[in-house]
Amino acid sequence: MRKKTVLTAAAILIFLAAFPSFAAAQRNYNYAVIKLGGYTPESNDISDYSTGFNGEVAFGHYFDRYLATEFGVGHLQTSGTVFTNFGYATEDIDATYLEATVKAVFPVPYYYSRGSYAPYMDFYFGGGLGVYFANDNVDAIGFSRSDTVPGFHILGGMDFNLNDNVFLGLEAKYLYAKPFDTDIEGLIFTGNIGFRF
Repeated sequence: MRKKTVLTAAAILIFLAAFPSFAAAQRNYNYAVIKLGGYTPESNDISDYSTGFNGEVAFGHYFDRYLATEFGVGHLQTSGTVFTNFGYATEDIDATYLEATVKAVFPVPYYYSRGSYAPYMDFYFGGGLGVYFANDNVDAIGFSRSDTVPGFHILGGMDFNLNDNVFLGLEAKYLYAKPFDTDIEGLIFTGNIGFRF
């Protein structure tokens, strides 16, 4: 019994030591991803505004199996009711943004197939900086303004890898930026589809 326990422990240790090299050998080191979902304002300035569309296209690079960078371009929008000298009107706020993100990646193998530990589920979290090109319009009174400001974000998510190249994911991101003295701080939730190459 003691011999069997020692052999089992040794097998587990060998697996734990070998797994990172298996994972690194299989993973391609660049990827592209499309993210589609919604943006919900959270700041006091526009907290009662509606949840609007958010979309993003991003390109990323794995430095190793556990660290990646990502550069994306996206668009968010929201709208709400404001009171003007002419009565109530709809205010539309949108922003196109460029973001750079650093992500820590935590791979999870879930079965052994064809001599390797694949596919994986990847959990990740990270943060970064962005530039936001924002627009504010109240069409009913002909009001319009634009601003470009820096901002930052934090995010976390999960990728389900269908194979070595294709993955589906879910992501939550919290962003902060303040164009034209209006805080557009908010939550972004997206469903993602990506391809590694």
